[in-house]
Amino acid sequence: MKNIEHAYNVLIKVVEENLPFNIAVRSSLKEEKNKYDGEFKTSITAVSGCVLRHYYVFKELVNRKYPDVSEEQFLLLALGLANHIFAKRFDEKELLTFITSKIELEGVEEFITSFNDPKKLIPEDIEFGSKKFISLRHNIPIWLVNMWQKNAGPFISKKLFRSVTEQNSWRSILTLSPLEKKVLPSMKAKNH
Repeated sequence: MKNIEHAYNVLIKVVEENLPFNIAVRSSLKEEKNKYDGEFKTSITAVSGCVLRHYYVFKELVNRKYPDVSEEQFLLLALGLANHIFAKRFDEKELLTFITSKIELEGVEEFITSFNDPKKLIPEDIEFGSKKFISLRHNIPIWLVNMWQKNAGPFISKKLFRSVTEQNSWRSILTLSPLEKKVLPSMKAKNH
């Protein structure tokens, strides 16, 4: 269960403390140095990285079922979704036990295990090609989708969306949150 705790710790450090992913991993594993093999670290980075790669679609799915969850609760649920749908690195029963020990929400296990097809994560009621769809598909905040479409035009913005997906630039985009809060409110208001 140590690996699950570390993966959750990494997510907290990236999302709430705005640490770069590699530093968050190193920081979380600092005390465990030389205690575990490479697979231990690989499982942590695989699952926590998967949460970050699918952050916005997981946020949408969780908010539809549990609209009032905190960021910490969301990260726990996203950890379960990432492992169940994509990574499959942690023992699922152990992970579900960890999640349900930390949060008391109705139907958590059923919620997490109800998603089996990674190609069907974006809810059907979200129009294909819409800004919301693009945001969820490429893991880009909707305000950035709006800004790129407005300022770069359709052709270049599509290239930008694909490059984010292909190059794992989600790490940089997720750490924009402090900048977004301080510098970009007027841009968001104009482009949203």
